[in-house]
Amino acid sequence: MSNIAIESLTVNTAHGLTDEQVKQSAVQYGRNVLTPPERDPLWKQFLEKFNDPTIIILLIAAAVSIAMTTLEMFVLHMEEASYVDSIGIFLAVALATLCGFFSELKSAREFELLNKTKDDIPIKVLRNGKIAEVSINDLVVGDIVQLALGDKVPADGTMLYTMNFYIDQSVMTGESMPVEKTANADISDVNDDNSVFRGTMVSDGHGTFVITKVGDNTRYGQIAANLVGSDEDTPLKQKLTVLANYISYVGMTAAGLIFTVMSIFAYFRWTPVWENGTLEAILPLLEGILMAFVIAVTVVVVAVPEGLPMMVSLSLALNMMKMAKENCLIRKLEASETIGSATVICSDKTGTLTQNKMTVTWTFIGGKTSELQSLDSVPVQLIESISINTNSQINIGNPTECAMLRFLADKGADYAQHREKYKRINEVSHNSERKMSSVEVEKDGKSVVFAKGASEKIIPLCKNILADNGNVNPITDYQPQIDEALIYATSQALRVIAVSQDDTLLALIGISDPMRAEVPDAVNVCHSAGVDVKMITGDAKPTAVAIAKTAGILTDDANRQCEEYIWTSEELADIGDDELVEKIPKLKVLARATPMDKLRLVKALHKTGAVVAMTGDGTNDAPALKHADVGISMGITGTEVAKEASKIVLVDDNFKTIVTGIWWGRTLYNNIQKFLQFQLSVNVVALTCAFFGPLFGISLPLTVPQLLWINIIMDTFAALALSTDPPRADSMKRKPIPRDASIITGSMGITILMISLYQIVILFAVLMFGAGLFGIEKPFVLGEDPKNYIESFTVFFTLFVAFQFWNIINCRALHKNENPFSMILKNKLFLMIIGLIGVVQVGLVQISGIFPPVGQIFRVQPLSAREWLIIAGISITIIPFAWVMRMVNRAYD
Repeated sequence: MSNIAIESLTVNTAHGLTDEQVKQSAVQYGRNVLTPPERDPLWKQFLEKFNDPTIIILLIAAAVSIAMTTLEMFVLHMEEASYVDSIGIFLAVALATLCGFFSELKSAREFELLNKTKDDIPIKVLRNGKIAEVSINDLVVGDIVQLALGDKVPADGTMLYTMNFYIDQSVMTGESMPVEKTANADISDVNDDNSVFRGTMVSDGHGTFVITKVGDNTRYGQIAANLVGSDEDTPLKQKLTVLANYISYVGMTAAGLIFTVMSIFAYFRWTPVWENGTLEAILPLLEGILMAFVIAVTVVVVAVPEGLPMMVSLSLALNMMKMAKENCLIRKLEASETIGSATVICSDKTGTLTQNKMTVTWTFIGGKTSELQSLDSVPVQLIESISINTNSQINIGNPTECAMLRFLADKGADYAQHREKYKRINEVSHNSERKMSSVEVEKDGKSVVFAKGASEKIIPLCKNILADNGNVNPITDYQPQIDEALIYATSQALRVIAVSQDDTLLALIGISDPMRAEVPDAVNVCHSAGVDVKMITGDAKPTAVAIAKTAGILTDDANRQCEEYIWTSEELADIGDDELVEKIPKLKVLARATPMDKLRLVKALHKTGAVVAMTGDGTNDAPALKHADVGISMGITGTEVAKEASKIVLVDDNFKTIVTGIWWGRTLYNNIQKFLQFQLSVNVVALTCAFFGPLFGISLPLTVPQLLWINIIMDTFAALALSTDPPRADSMKRKPIPRDASIITGSMGITILMISLYQIVILFAVLMFGAGLFGIEKPFVLGEDPKNYIESFTVFFTLFVAFQFWNIINCRALHKNENPFSMILKNKLFLMIIGLIGVVQVGLVQISGIFPPVGQIFRVQPLSAREWLIIAGISITIIPFAWVMRMVNRAYD
């Protein structure tokens, strides 16, 4: 190693950059941060809200209304002409678009924050003479970076050292095969053979490179600057889009029918008086047609579920943020939905079910078994083999290698002194297919190969064994002791690593990895939730069985012993694809598994109709992670290739986090169902009022401004309120929701219809017969203009809103035994939102007495305290009515 020059920066390749040089480089060349794509300005995003067809129709209606009013005021000189209705529509449209704009802006910023967290990758870098981990964003030009199998290249640079180093650069060049890279001492001689680029992946070997370009100056940064992102269309969004389109179609059809019928009524009721002039004669007809048009637009406004897209966006954003706080980082939007429907979890053992705290606790050296504390010394051959055939540091790198290096340190051996002792000739890295690694060095003028790996891979390659006296004896003389040692170690759930030099077995090393304390309970929760747990591990069969027993994956004596439940990779290979589909539901443990085994299991499970969550951390796990419904990679031990292929990253590598993800996924789905039940009941009631009211002599039960007001304070606020509903324990006591199940269940449909009918009957009963109860002096008469009965229609409008106030609470319970008030005091945001709904509605009605234009726009007048109490008393009855419905509705659960 030597000093190298990168423009004005001098880097010592053996020491790396100093802290001062890092600061200097950051100032001169920048940090390794990509500039996010430029977004449309806020004013443009706001104007896009007016592209909505419903908003356009409303604006047309407002324009026609203004034209008619202008005609009445300035041409016909009608004293009663007023712009109040037109202003009301414009004001309501402005409020609706503003609410939608700010809600989407908030969601977009939350997604950006999550994406920043997702892309913050720790990188191994040499600084101040030590290997350290720093954020990818903090890398600078001149940094010396270590790369190993499965890593993603964090910046552009030139290779300084390589060993069997291959890069998959298909994202840059489209090449289907990995390309070998070589080192070059002269970094000024840059070519394709020694250059690496940000975003490419290490497919084999390991190496070291010096960064020459960072951030936007990298080739990846230049490409990214020209890319335009697109929104993900998740399965749930597609399902909801179909539902929304269907509802909109029904609304548009109803609007067309009512416009046609009312226009015909207007024509036959029209009695022209031609002597007053043509314009004045046809004006009543035009007003009738305009009224029909306004009512038709009202029907469309009622039918179109404006709050639905916002509810989905809010729920996804909140769900992703909450799951991120639970160490479950969502990389793909659809994963936060799909994880809730998982029926099978195929989990790795190491680090997921166990603590990933590898410790050497047992050895077989010199033909003798010993616990670690009783081992006096370590043969120099073993020290050399472990030191040379590892690329980790004591606390940084592969956990198994770190444990072995700590074992040497505890016995007084300094691995660093031995690591560079001999000239390296060749290396073969460990992967899940080979299950071993080896390093060939030149020692005393001869070629020597140090190897380590699974016992069944190393022992067959050995002819001899290092005896306790230092002699090399035939391995066959020690076969009984070796077999006995392996049986003991695996029964203790130890991972056994065999270490050799050439054809001589040096040792068997037993590494313990304690079970996570929370795993047995988490597995039990999965079983209660109808989720099958299968353990897939590279460990030997006895070790795998011991762990599975402790975790509760093997749940009874018959289950623990039956060969149908416990397979090895070799046994799996003997099973045909059709037979595998039949047998795989019984599988509980797969030992000595390979990445291709994982892929085959996923495909077989899919054929059974299962929704599969598959974990993986290695490069070769990528195909299985991609093919699974939810690929889950490990945040600590996972390679960047595995993370790129996955949809979820477990920040803490913990199995319990998967269970938490399922819990939140189910909560997301349930919250959207709650909102749908609420919004559709609102829409059914309002649509019925708007459609049938005019046909029975009530020209406009709810005005356009009132309906838009309802959309704002009900749809928007309800979306906010219900999207914050926390997970409930009983959601993990029900079976998973089938992938093809309708989001509107039979029980929800019945509830929506019955709750809506209940409201409609009471609303019209109060309008027609409630004058005495409310003390209204001028009762409404069918066929009369509602503008002459403001108090009656204020009660009608307010009672409608009050019903929805209680119905939001009611919709928190979807299932028979659920309590709508459960955990409500813990959800302060929900209480704040529904409290705001009440305050806003009371304020709108009461302020009309102080500010008359509000009353004219919304067709309301102040109500007395007695009227408010009666409205509250009538509307709250929807809670016990809904409870009765849940009890008698057999479709529930």
